[in-house]
Amino acid sequence: MSINHILSPARSFAICLLIVLGGLPLGAGGTASAARSGAFTPLTLTRANSSSVVYVVGSVKCSYVLCLRLRRTSDNGEHFTSVSLPPVPANPESATGMLNKLVFANADVGYALIGGGYTDVGYNPPSILYATFNGARTWHREKIAKGVGIVAFEAAAAQIYAVTAHCKGTSVPCQDYRLQHSSLAAKKWSSRTIPGYRYGLELNLFGAFGSHVWLDVTQSGQIDTSNDDGVTFSEAAHNKLGSPGTCNLTAVSTKALWAECPTGMMVAFFYSHDAGAQWTTIPTNSFAGTGGGSFDPVSVQLAYLDYGPNSTRSELYRITHSGSQLTKVGQIDCSTDLSIAFTDRDHGLALCQQNGPTASEELLRTSDGGANWQRVRPS
Repeated sequence: MSINHILSPARSFAICLLIVLGGLPLGAGGTASAARSGAFTPLTLTRANSSSVVYVVGSVKCSYVLCLRLRRTSDNGEHFTSVSLPPVPANPESATGMLNKLVFANADVGYALIGGGYTDVGYNPPSILYATFNGARTWHREKIAKGVGIVAFEAAAAQIYAVTAHCKGTSVPCQDYRLQHSSLAAKKWSSRTIPGYRYGLELNLFGAFGSHVWLDVTQSGQIDTSNDDGVTFSEAAHNKLGSPGTCNLTAVSTKALWAECPTGMMVAFFYSHDAGAQWTTIPTNSFAGTGGGSFDPVSVQLAYLDYGPNSTRSELYRITHSGSQLTKVGQIDCSTDLSIAFTDRDHGLALCQQNGPTASEELLRTSDGGANWQRVRPS
């Protein structure tokens, strides 16, 4: 089946909608009602690639229900603009409903994956894709063929990539895995089988930058690399990425890659300067996978790592010199989960979940590389 039968553009429409499903109401979009609603509670951070723009998904209480809203800042939290989300069905197990992933190729072009969940035969990936081309002011729904899910999705500067599979109406969780590629406009897609894939294997690693694509589906740690949008792949001659499981890969150039990999109950971090042919272990202390820490690759030579709460504070480190040097830069007052999003060496936002007499979500900002933080309130 060609990609034109899987993903194709749909009509553009503005969204101002409240959805009530399964007894748990959840709404998305609609900046006017947000202005009349209660306090905005931040839930997730998404940095737009190669820009100073950060998007914040949060919730507000509107009427008698809980509604999702989206805020955008281009000045590190000094000011926020209310934009919109596509319709997001409710999910009793998630504060962000069925919003699976929000990714931006640049300040204005972004994509939202919606849906997915576990069934009797395993996990079904999201099957709804929306796109925005005006900074989340309006969204376009992209059609996906019945039974097809989006297993993985990456947005590069000028291209988008998706790994799709048929996951419904089959005797196994998913089959017919394919790599899809398109320009940001998503008007014409190409579709190719994934080399080396056979049923039962997991897509361990997936990343893209420009025309370069990285895949690992062999469970051997062997990474396949493409330099032509996934048309052809070659195997890396040497690979020192030491993880038996799924890695979060961030490609910041055609050569520089950062990887966050689980190793049992802990997490290890790696850096590659040669497009994944060889990997250097970042010299971190022990990092618990359930400790609430956050890893944020920023550029070719810069990343930030927070180890997660230790007592009531989280220690923040700056990583430089191709992953070989860690410098402690500050602490964040955060008692449980934490996520960070830096746009450069000095400016960054942190989303912190505080436990205590009253649990709360706090959004913090720094302008000095994490040495000092102050609370901001997206209104």
